[in-house]
Amino acid sequence: MSSTSPLTETLPPPLFIALNGEWRQLNNKANIISDHGGGIVKAAGEGDGIALLPEWGIEKELSEKELQVINLSDTEVVTSGSP
Repeated sequence: MSSTSPLTETLPPPLFIALNGEWRQLNNKANIISDHGGGIVKAAGEGDGIALLPEWGIEKELSEKELQVINLSDTEVVTSGSP
């Protein structure tokens, strides 16, 4: 059995964005990578950056103006391998 945590062995998938009909990989350095939504909501609410979260999961924070929606309707972001 490995002494390394599974979390340290797995890197997140790259992010791609479609700009002018061309896919480009975003070169970003994530400060927080987590599957704990509450921690991500807290960090975003404290101004630590942006978060990719479903609106249904942050309705309270949106209504209380703790978070705001960033409109990406003019582009597409995928969180998988190559598009």
